[in-house]
Amino acid sequence: MQDGVVLEAKGIAKAFGAVQALQGVDLTVRRGVVHALLGENGAGKSTLVKILGGVVRPDQGTILVNGRRYIPRSPDDAVKAGIAVVFQELSLIPDLSVAQNIVLGQEPRRGGVIIDRAASRRRAHDILTSMGFPLPDLDVPVRELPLSTRQIIEIARAVAHQPQILILDEATSALNIEQTQRLFAFLRRLRETGVAILFITHRMSEVAEIADEITVLRDGQTVGHLTRDTFDVQHVVELMAGESSAALARHVVPQATTEDVLLRVDALKDERVLRGVSFELRRGEILGVAGLEGQGQSELFLALYGAHRLTSGSMTLAGHPYRPLNPWSAVHRGVAFIPGDRRNLGLIPRMSVRANTTFPILSRFSRLGLLNLRQEEAVVRQLIAQLRIKTPSPDTVVDLLSGGTQQKVCFARGLATEPVLYLMYDPTRGIDVGTKAEIYRLVEDLAGAGAGVLFFSTDLDELLSLSHRLIVLYEGRVTGTLVARDVTPQDVLALAFGMDRQRERVQHDRP
Repeated sequence: MQDGVVLEAKGIAKAFGAVQALQGVDLTVRRGVVHALLGENGAGKSTLVKILGGVVRPDQGTILVNGRRYIPRSPDDAVKAGIAVVFQELSLIPDLSVAQNIVLGQEPRRGGVIIDRAASRRRAHDILTSMGFPLPDLDVPVRELPLSTRQIIEIARAVAHQPQILILDEATSALNIEQTQRLFAFLRRLRETGVAILFITHRMSEVAEIADEITVLRDGQTVGHLTRDTFDVQHVVELMAGESSAALARHVVPQATTEDVLLRVDALKDERVLRGVSFELRRGEILGVAGLEGQGQSELFLALYGAHRLTSGSMTLAGHPYRPLNPWSAVHRGVAFIPGDRRNLGLIPRMSVRANTTFPILSRFSRLGLLNLRQEEAVVRQLIAQLRIKTPSPDTVVDLLSGGTQQKVCFARGLATEPVLYLMYDPTRGIDVGTKAEIYRLVEDLAGAGAGVLFFSTDLDELLSLSHRLIVLYEGRVTGTLVARDVTPQDVLALAFGMDRQRERVQHDRP
């Protein structure tokens, strides 16, 4: 065993049917080091993490932990070996409380039999406090919490195992800037105690800030290893893409749009967060939605999609009253919803690409109760080609595809319904730079064809570079509407924090 090496993987290969996810990956991780694992979607990162975490077994290769052969047959084996994993898709149990989820599997017991709920709460409290995050209500079911808080609880559950190796797969994708900085401060403290951290992200700024060493994967193979001293963004992108790439360049703000109002929202309120949201979205416009976590963004999008109850307010879509009772009625009116939480809100993981793409429009291929499979497949293949979806066939199970490819399937389903309005809620979360560039072009093309796009992102730079205009939410209200090309992140944040010092730059009329 090399000095300080806690984890060593050699020649790891894994195939899922016709999909060759890994074909000879090498990885060496040392104690007290934050080691970034980079690569585009489909490069094999998540598959490698699942192997290390005992979820799947490799077809070839060897893994050593502390110099000993490591062959996990289950996640429990990984935990016993000192490996704790925070997977890209959250695995919390929605109806259990915060405290119950954090101590799940290692609950304190009285007499070795009865779960000690008070001790469980104390344990959860101590872990979250040590991580430096504000404490949520430890007794509330996690399904009632926002995605960012659920992500923090997922990390806390991994930390509860006191691992030697902590693996974080896109753990910051749901966190805001403040939460990410708190997490980084905690990771630095862990690093000082000798814990090895394998950190997966698509945000190069995070790599530059936190990583000590970097391994790059491409097409299931290791193609590069760098240290903090040799880290260069452009070089890493070239390693990931296999060629020189300009994907990280700031996106060009699109051209101004028409004055034809597609969606008018007036004084929307609900029982919890929305306190009178009003705005207009024009045809051919990309309207960004900015604001800090929990200011009403998710409630607004779900209400527009018929999945959240409003108490008052009115909407018109294409000049007609609009008040969807459920998502099906929204789809019928020409509205598509593309979420960032693709596993829980966007896809049916165990079904095929074909089924996930066409289930909202099956009636289009049905006559007298019979489904025209040839016509359905033609539509699916056209969308696969249009979006460059990397799948062996339309009948490949979505769960076998990379995160970025799964997100493209979400877009395919949206396009299949031929909507006039797209609701895109953090659609690039956990997506590599190359796929992001493709999605940006797609969003612009959709707007250029006359559709309206309401676009929320946790990435403020993304909002500013892609949107025509921005609305900023604060405490359930729109605090300002800005022309994206004319403002800075500081202007947006001023409104997001409810400050008035930049209001002279706010634009409420023409883009």
